Amino acid sequence: MTKNEEKEFLLTIDKLQWALGESLFRAKKLQEILGKYPKMNKSFDKDVRELVKTLTEISFLYRHKLADNIKTAFPKMR
Repeated sequence: MTKNEEKEFLLTIDKLQWALGESLFRAKKLQEILGKYPKMNKSFDKDVRELVKTLTEISFLYRHKLADNIKTAFPKMR
């Protein structure tokens, strides 16, 4: 792998991790805002809770299983 490829590889790992974190933060923010409006459709509230749960699981899987393992497998790239 060339230096540019290594740099792009690590940048991709970090950007994906950031995007997942940002998505989870925004979904939780949406859930918080919707909590202030109890007259909203119950099914919509359920869907937002499911979104937060799913993003949490995906984020955990990526950060703690994939990204950490990739960085461990390629230690000299850092």
